[in-house]
Amino acid sequence: MYPSLLMLQHMIVRGSVPLLWTAGREALRRAAAGDRVAAALVDHLQHHAEGDRREEEWLPGWMPR
Repeated sequence: MYPSLLMLQHMIVRGSVPLLWTAGREALRRAAAGDRVAAALVDHLQHHAEGDRREEEWLPGWMPR
């Protein structure tokens, strides 16, 4: 059961990082156009994307990359 849990966690991390980076770039673009809500999200999204990216570093080596 543990290998299945690790594989699921791996898939979540691998899928969430690109989504967070994309959302961060879009929020930055919208913030530059004057969107105050997007401006408030930029740091939050970038912080979480960086944190999830670091999680990939400790995933087991046998996981597909």
